[in-house]
Amino acid sequence: MYRISPQRNKEKSKLIVFCTLILFFSLFLFFFSNQLSNAFFKVLSPIHDITGEERDELLDQKERLTSKIVELTVLEEENEMLRNALNLRLEEDFDLILANVSSKDISGNSFVINKGAEDGISSGMIIITEHKVLLGRVIEVFDSFSRIKLITSIDNSFDVEILKRDAFGLLSGTKISLVEKDKGIEVGDAVVTAPLGGVFPSGLFIGLVSSITKDEAEHFQELEITPFFNIKRIKKVFIIND
Repeated sequence: MYRISPQRNKEKSKLIVFCTLILFFSLFLFFFSNQLSNAFFKVLSPIHDITGEERDELLDQKERLTSKIVELTVLEEENEMLRNALNLRLEEDFDLILANVSSKDISGNSFVINKGAEDGISSGMIIITEHKVLLGRVIEVFDSFSRIKLITSIDNSFDVEILKRDAFGLLSGTKISLVEKDKGIEVGDAVVTAPLGGVFPSGLFIGLVSSITKDEAEHFQELEITPFFNIKRIKKVFIIND
């Protein structure tokens, strides 16, 4: 007689159960496929409605939030500038007007700010950063904007002082001429506007000495400076309202 071992019987039972489940599942899909399809689309229909009917509203909300973030970022930058100015007590020395840089002409050593005649700006006004760094002067004024010429332009010439060296010279572009040779000037020395220059207020930061050229036959030496500012990174400036 053919006998089935308990182990084989157990495996057979599992196989029967498995086949029964497959059959039941197949019948279920066959009889309820339409109902499942309807239920599936009912579940998805709200999502379809949201993406179709409310998409524009969601996009508007996103734009408003993005605009608010940008506005807060700009406000924080302005607050940071004002804090820096207060730390240097610039408000005690100058009446300042805050302006944004609208465009830059790197090759022409100039840039445009969003303040003009309507804001009380006039030709010749001095432009500085919140760190008391001298940038330039207003050379053209329009109703709502003005053009600034940088001090690094070769067109500018004014007296400067090399700090802690009791030395003075004439800055044109990024070169300082007429500096006495016996002043012990070194690379890295700071340069500021001179007290008796007459063109700019004294003590405004200009740059650092980057190289020194001496001629033994001459009484004077020539200095090259690296400006304290990088025009590519400047977004906001102060106008000294005199």
